[in-house]
Amino acid sequence: MHEHLLFTCLMWFLEGDHRGLGSDSYAPVTHHNAALLREFPYRSRDNLINTDWRLTSQELRRFKMTLGRSVVDSSNLGLGRDGWGLKKIADDVGINIISGTGYYVDHAHPWYVDSMSAEELAKGMIGDITAGADGTDIRCGIIGEIGTSDPVTPNEWKVLEAAAITHHATGAAIQIHALHEQRLMPSILDFLITEHGVHPGRVIAGHLDLCTDDRPYLEQVAGYDTFLEIDGWGHPCPTDGVYVSDDDRMATVEWMVAEGLGGKLLFSHDIGLKARLSGFGGPGWDHIMNVILPSLKARGMPIATLNQFVIDNPARVLPLSLEAE
Repeated sequence: MHEHLLFTCLMWFLEGDHRGLGSDSYAPVTHHNAALLREFPYRSRDNLINTDWRLTSQELRRFKMTLGRSVVDSSNLGLGRDGWGLKKIADDVGINIISGTGYYVDHAHPWYVDSMSAEELAKGMIGDITAGADGTDIRCGIIGEIGTSDPVTPNEWKVLEAAAITHHATGAAIQIHALHEQRLMPSILDFLITEHGVHPGRVIAGHLDLCTDDRPYLEQVAGYDTFLEIDGWGHPCPTDGVYVSDDDRMATVEWMVAEGLGGKLLFSHDIGLKARLSGFGGPGWDHIMNVILPSLKARGMPIATLNQFVIDNPARVLPLSLEAE
């Protein structure tokens, strides 16, 4: 429900020496440095770029072999969206790819965002969904991931408003990127749901595994009745200085299910780093299917509940609809 099949994430590049990584800043990702770059992911330029559709196709075949059939690609404008590349991957591997529209965080916005109104931005996003993106007839199917910073910038609020306008025009769900340092997701959800009338069942609150240690905050977010995305499976360091193990994530999922939230949970890997691909020793796009679901089953979670996370809940949130399914 939240992947980056082709991506350019240079807005996160941190140049300079860090624990001996200075020599890797402009070196290619290899088997020799990939493990370190999974620990310190933003210290390598090459780690933040994948424009090779053949490499992605090879990786996704592992996902398809686990009976995976559909992937949401959240690489929108600012994250290197490549509609033609996604079509090549879908045709080559034989899977469904749902592409995102919208804009990422402020410092990844195209130059024109600053001078355009929310209505003007929404016009382009609506066209991506109803007519086709990037001059093609390949239509997007989700609004996201919509980027927010801590604190949310004026242009990011404008993009959020454009996302709400686009949702009302198309019925596409809105997927939110937030890093949660300042626990701002409630203010973002208030803006979309209360101020702009988006049905909570059409909003996906993303990156919630960044705050598995703060259950009161997770309870507060869950109170909005949105979909809740645990999207960093297999990644011990989803952002610099934040360490979350898969055991942490599984314990949080078990708690959420016990709280009656199983029907709101969505799983994904959010792979936007080359070192996380299986070909470089990373978890790859089959990690949830081959490792996480069997591990949760072994811990006593029913198969019907596991199916909610990867089949039933995505099938409810992805159709174009103004109301919750």
